[in-house]
Amino acid sequence: MAKTRRRLSRKQAGASRVVTADFTDLGWVSRYRWWALALLIVAVGAVLPGALVAIPELPSGPMFPLRKVEVTGDLRRLDSEKLRARLLSSATGGFFDVNVVQLRELVGDVPWVEGVQITRRWPDQLVITITERKPAARWRSEGLLDHEGKLFIVDTLLEFSALPLLSGPPGSEQRVFDGYQFLRGALMQLPQPINEVELDKRGIWRLRTIDGVLLTFRGDPEKAPLERLLKVYRQQLLTHWDKVRRVDLRYSDGVAVAFAPDTVKVEEGS
Repeated sequence: MAKTRRRLSRKQAGASRVVTADFTDLGWVSRYRWWALALLIVAVGAVLPGALVAIPELPSGPMFPLRKVEVTGDLRRLDSEKLRARLLSSATGGFFDVNVVQLRELVGDVPWVEGVQITRRWPDQLVITITERKPAARWRSEGLLDHEGKLFIVDTLLEFSALPLLSGPPGSEQRVFDGYQFLRGALMQLPQPINEVELDKRGIWRLRTIDGVLLTFRGDPEKAPLERLLKVYRQQLLTHWDKVRRVDLRYSDGVAVAFAPDTVKVEEGS
């Protein structure tokens, strides 16, 4: 195809000068149109803050492919490399049209993941920031509870044997965890803290301290006669707590204390 040329003539210092400009090769316009559009948007935004600019649909797919997935966060239980590979294989689409919601759900299904934030980093990267769950207690033999009382299932509980053991009817995880949190603080005067809490279907709570003493009461932990227990402990049980095996708080006028090997009823204030 013959080139089309435009001849521009002008006089300079009394002589004629011919300037030839070639407009046939306009491929660069197509190649750099998106960069030009981006610069135009930035310029308009700088001159007219708050101006609304109509942006045509941005290209995606092969033109702007995703090449990298970076996984960040304080990860102690999660394998960041395995998670990164899983995300990279599932990140279909280009930089602009990758389904971020789907990826967030994919990461959120991993038991140890508490929260996830996904951001794009130009020109070809996704950055996945993960908040890892921190276990606060064991739930029966099924799984773990995090610091908010939410249950999540893990492969094994063997390495978490030092955590408190909580149990209750199905669906009572939050109630038992909240009760444990309250009781742990309310009974801090006892020689050893609570490390087991059980709630049965009848609403009876059974607590066991680290030194093996079993405490029993019924109903709402915040309404339990815990102050009565602490008063009896200070006045009568302080010096021989090591002989106490069980304390039953299901009495209106006192507590029943089981020693080794006898059981006696201790009246409040006696």
